[in-house]
Amino acid sequence: MPFKKTMTDEERFWVNVNKTETCWLWTAGKTKQGYGKFWFAGKRGRAHRYAFILFNGSIPDGLLVCHSCDVRACVNPKHLWLGTHSDNSADMHRKNRQPPQNKPKTHCRKGHEYAVLGTWIAWKKEVKNADGTITTKVYRKCRECVRTYEKNRLSDPAKGNAHRKRVMEYNRRTRSTKKQPPAR
Repeated sequence: MPFKKTMTDEERFWVNVNKTETCWLWTAGKTKQGYGKFWFAGKRGRAHRYAFILFNGSIPDGLLVCHSCDVRACVNPKHLWLGTHSDNSADMHRKNRQPPQNKPKTHCRKGHEYAVLGTWIAWKKEVKNADGTITTKVYRKCRECVRTYEKNRLSDPAKGNAHRKRVMEYNRRTRSTKKQPPAR
Protein backbone atom coordinates (compact mmCIF):
# COMPACT_ATOMS: atom_id res chain seq x y z
CA MET A 1 0.00 0.00 0.00
CA PRO A 2 1.53 3.37 -1.00
CA PHE A 3 2.34 5.95 1.61
CA LYS A 4 -0.35 8.59 1.98
CA LYS A 5 0.78 12.04 2.97
CA THR A 6 -1.42 13.41 5.75
CA MET A 7 0.23 16.83 6.28
CA THR A 8 1.64 19.37 3.87
CA ASP A 9 5.27 20.51 4.09
CA GLU A 10 4.15 23.78 5.63
CA GLU A 11 2.05 22.05 8.32
CA ARG A 12 4.94 19.72 9.19
CA PHE A 13 7.27 22.73 9.35
CA TRP A 14 5.16 24.69 11.87
CA VAL A 15 4.81 21.68 14.18
CA ASN A 16 8.58 21.82 14.76
CA VAL A 17 8.95 25.57 15.40
CA ASN A 18 9.11 27.09 18.88
CA LYS A 19 8.60 30.87 18.68
CA THR A 20 10.47 32.84 21.34
CA GLU A 21 10.62 36.63 21.73
CA THR A 22 13.49 36.94 19.26
CA CYS A 23 14.24 33.70 17.42
CA TRP A 24 11.99 30.97 16.09
CA LEU A 25 13.85 27.82 17.15
CA TRP A 26 13.76 24.55 15.22
CA THR A 27 12.90 21.73 17.64
CA ALA A 28 13.15 18.68 15.36
CA GLY A 29 16.28 16.98 13.99
CA LYS A 30 19.49 18.97 13.59
CA THR A 31 22.81 18.51 11.85
CA LYS A 32 26.07 18.15 13.79
CA GLN A 33 26.62 21.85 13.24
CA GLY A 34 23.21 22.71 14.79
CA TYR A 35 21.20 23.60 11.67
CA GLY A 36 17.64 22.28 11.49
CA LYS A 37 17.03 19.35 9.10
CA PHE A 38 13.77 19.27 7.16
CA TRP A 39 12.43 17.14 4.30
CA PHE A 40 10.71 19.31 1.66
CA ALA A 41 10.16 19.32 -2.10
CA GLY A 42 11.07 15.63 -2.23
CA LYS A 43 14.54 16.01 -0.73
CA ARG A 44 16.30 16.69 2.55
CA GLY A 45 17.34 20.26 3.24
CA ARG A 46 17.89 22.81 5.96
CA ALA A 47 14.95 24.19 7.90
CA HIS A 48 16.11 27.82 7.63
CA ARG A 49 16.25 27.50 3.84
CA TYR A 50 12.66 26.24 3.79
CA ALA A 51 11.61 29.14 6.05
CA PHE A 52 13.22 31.59 3.63
CA ILE A 53 11.47 29.96 0.66
CA LEU A 54 8.16 29.92 2.53
CA PHE A 55 8.22 33.67 3.25
CA ASN A 56 10.37 35.14 0.45
CA GLY A 57 10.17 32.80 -2.54
CA SER A 58 12.94 30.89 -4.26
CA ILE A 59 16.66 31.11 -3.55
CA PRO A 60 18.82 32.04 -6.57
CA ASP A 61 21.60 29.63 -7.51
CA GLY A 62 24.94 30.28 -5.83
CA LEU A 63 23.49 32.11 -2.82
CA LEU A 64 23.28 31.02 0.81
CA VAL A 65 20.60 31.76 3.39
CA CYS A 66 22.54 33.43 6.20
CA HIS A 67 21.55 34.20 9.80
CA SER A 68 21.78 37.75 11.13
CA CYS A 69 21.16 36.46 14.68
CA ASP A 70 23.92 33.79 14.46
CA VAL A 71 21.59 31.15 15.95
CA ARG A 72 21.86 28.15 13.63
CA ALA A 73 18.54 26.63 14.74
CA CYS A 74 16.65 29.90 14.06
CA VAL A 75 14.06 29.88 11.27
CA ASN A 76 12.68 33.41 11.80
CA PRO A 77 12.47 34.96 8.31
CA LYS A 78 13.36 38.40 9.75
CA HIS A 79 16.74 36.96 10.79
CA LEU A 80 17.52 35.38 7.39
CA TRP A 81 19.20 37.06 4.43
CA LEU A 82 20.71 35.98 1.11
CA GLY A 83 24.43 36.24 0.50
CA THR A 84 27.46 34.57 -1.04
CA HIS A 85 30.07 32.58 0.86
CA SER A 86 32.21 35.73 0.92
CA ASP A 87 29.33 37.80 2.34
CA ASN A 88 28.73 35.21 5.04
CA SER A 89 32.45 35.09 5.93
CA ALA A 90 32.66 38.88 6.04
CA ASP A 91 29.62 38.96 8.35
CA MET A 92 31.27 36.35 10.59
CA HIS A 93 34.51 38.38 10.79
CA ARG A 94 32.65 41.65 11.35
CA LYS A 95 30.91 40.09 14.37
CA ASN A 96 34.17 38.44 15.53
CA ARG A 97 32.54 35.00 15.49
CA GLN A 98 35.17 33.04 13.57
CA PRO A 99 36.63 29.88 15.11
CA PRO A 100 39.75 30.47 17.25
CA GLN A 101 42.11 28.94 14.68
CA ASN A 102 40.88 31.45 12.08
CA LYS A 103 41.16 34.61 14.15
CA PRO A 104 43.07 37.29 12.24
CA LYS A 105 46.67 36.19 12.23
CA THR A 106 49.52 38.56 13.01
CA HIS A 107 52.36 36.21 11.96
CA CYS A 108 52.87 33.65 9.20
CA ARG A 109 53.61 30.00 9.97
CA LYS A 110 57.34 30.68 10.04
CA GLY A 111 56.95 33.55 12.52
CA HIS A 112 57.29 36.53 10.16
CA GLU A 113 55.09 39.42 11.27
CA TYR A 114 52.32 40.53 8.89
CA ALA A 115 51.96 43.97 10.47
CA VAL A 116 55.32 45.30 9.25
CA LEU A 117 54.88 47.19 5.98
CA GLY A 118 56.15 45.17 3.03
CA THR A 119 56.29 41.83 4.81
CA TRP A 120 53.26 40.37 3.09
CA ILE A 121 51.88 40.18 -0.41
CA ALA A 122 48.17 40.58 -1.10
CA TRP A 123 46.57 39.74 -4.38
CA LYS A 124 43.00 39.62 -5.58
CA LYS A 125 41.11 37.00 -7.51
CA GLU A 126 37.77 37.85 -9.06
CA VAL A 127 35.18 35.07 -9.16
CA LYS A 128 32.05 35.30 -11.29
CA ASN A 129 28.95 34.13 -9.38
CA ALA A 130 26.00 32.27 -10.88
CA ASP A 131 23.86 35.43 -10.81
CA GLY A 132 26.44 37.35 -12.88
CA THR A 133 27.92 39.39 -10.01
CA ILE A 134 31.64 39.34 -9.33
CA THR A 135 33.10 38.56 -5.91
CA THR A 136 36.67 39.63 -5.15
CA LYS A 137 38.67 37.33 -2.90
CA VAL A 138 41.81 38.68 -1.25
CA TYR A 139 44.71 36.42 -0.34
CA ARG A 140 47.89 37.22 1.55
CA LYS A 141 51.27 35.56 1.78
CA CYS A 142 54.39 36.36 3.70
CA ARG A 143 56.91 38.01 1.35
CA GLU A 144 59.89 36.40 3.10
CA CYS A 145 58.36 32.91 2.85
CA VAL A 146 57.64 33.41 -0.85
CA ARG A 147 61.25 34.53 -1.46
CA THR A 148 62.60 31.49 0.42
CA TYR A 149 60.31 29.15 -1.51
CA GLU A 150 61.32 30.63 -4.88
CA LYS A 151 65.03 30.58 -3.94
CA ASN A 152 64.84 26.90 -2.97
CA ARG A 153 62.75 26.00 -6.01
CA LEU A 154 65.05 27.73 -8.47
CA SER A 155 68.32 26.65 -6.79
CA ASP A 156 68.08 23.33 -8.63
CA PRO A 157 69.39 24.09 -12.17
CA ALA A 158 67.00 21.66 -13.85
CA LYS A 159 63.97 23.23 -12.15
CA GLY A 160 65.25 26.74 -12.87
CA ASN A 161 65.73 25.97 -16.56
CA ALA A 162 62.28 24.36 -16.78
CA HIS A 163 60.74 27.43 -15.14
CA ARG A 164 62.49 29.82 -17.51
CA LYS A 165 61.40 27.70 -20.46
CA ARG A 166 57.74 27.82 -19.31
CA VAL A 167 57.91 31.60 -18.87
CA MET A 168 59.45 32.08 -22.31
CA GLU A 169 56.80 29.84 -23.91
CA TYR A 170 54.01 31.72 -22.13
CA ASN A 171 55.42 35.08 -23.27
CA ARG A 172 55.76 33.80 -26.84
CA ARG A 173 52.11 32.62 -26.87
CA THR A 174 50.70 35.81 -25.37
CA ARG A 175 52.73 38.00 -27.72
CA SER A 176 51.52 36.12 -30.77
CA THR A 177 47.85 36.48 -29.74
CA LYS A 178 48.08 40.26 -29.24
CA LYS A 179 47.08 42.38 -32.22
CA GLN A 180 50.09 43.63 -34.10
CA PRO A 181 49.97 47.20 -35.48
CA PRO A 182 49.48 47.28 -39.24
CA ALA A 183 52.70 47.44 -41.28
CA ARG A 184 53.34 50.72 -43.09
